[in-house]
Amino acid sequence: MLELAGHIDINRSAEDLWRLLLDPQILMRSIPECEELELISPGRYRVAFKVRAGFLRSRFAGEVELKDVVEHERCQLELTAKGTAGVVHGITKLWLLPAADGIRTRFSYESRAKASGMIAIVGSKWVQGSARAMVEQLIAEVSRL
Repeated sequence: MLELAGHIDINRSAEDLWRLLLDPQILMRSIPECEELELISPGRYRVAFKVRAGFLRSRFAGEVELKDVVEHERCQLELTAKGTAGVVHGITKLWLLPAADGIRTRFSYESRAKASGMIAIVGSKWVQGSARAMVEQLIAEVSRL
């Protein structure tokens, strides 16, 4: 089981940050190793990405569905993807909490993922490190926009 959680204060309004986090083109540029992120129906995206964890290199493809959406406040993303190294199923919860000044927003996230196949065998240390690096790069990229 992979678990990640954290928060960061970003110098953007909740509305602006929400727009960036749900824009497939911006996300595709911001998520490391993301090869495809396409809206296929309201709240559903097709996704393809590479994972590099230790000696393991694999490409995964699947879908992400948005659930429990409260615009500008929170949502839940549910990912199911298959690849040459196994299957990944994950749930990420995102929260946006505007600061009193209306300029900054606290971006919080909590992710849990289960994997099967070679990716599960590789070990949580490498996979956890790779996932944390992906999240940190996404936040850094979105913060710079």
